[in-house]
Formats: sequence, C-alpha cells, structure tokens
Amino acid sequence: MVDWKRTRLEFTPETHNHIMKHGIKRFEVEEVFNHKIIPRKVRDNGETRYVVLGESFGRILMVIVAPLSGNRVRVITAYEPSDGHKKVYREKHKR
Repeated sequence: MVDWKRTRLEFTPETHNHIMKHGIKRFEVEEVFNHKIIPRKVRDNGETRYVVLGESFGRILMVIVAPLSGNRVRVITAYEPSDGHKKVYREKHKR
C-alpha cells in the first residue's frame, strides 16, 4: 500500500519524453503529490497501477503510476484529463 503523503516519484527518460508530448513537465507531476489527490487502484495486464487525479499550479492532471518497493512509484504517464474527471476533482475538493 502506498503512503501518498510520503511518495517518492521515479521517472525514466522515456517517461519524461512521454509526458512532455502531453504538454506536462516533471515539476508539474511532482506538484500534484503536494496537494489533495484522488488515487484509484487499477490492474493493467496483470500489473497494479494507480490512476491519480490531482492539481498542479491550478491545473488538474491525471497521473498514472506503478508501485515499486516502499513508497516509491514509477511515473508511467501524465496528461490533462477529460472535463468529467476535472469536475469530479473539483466537486470532491471544493475550496
């Protein structure tokens, strides 16, 4: 189980390039985990992953991560989610 308050993100060069294609920078992904998030555990081809919905500098992002040992997670991708997902985040975290 991931302790989201102590999560350490790991990026590969491929991941870095992939998220850049979505218009996301590494520091924006890191910022997501400094705020309230909505994590959801999923299975993808037998692998456990988490879909994390969160905010970064006023922008709502979807980050997909795979758990490693301890509180480390490997970032797989990050992108701007659909308007429906943004609405879910805003409603859950009204200011």
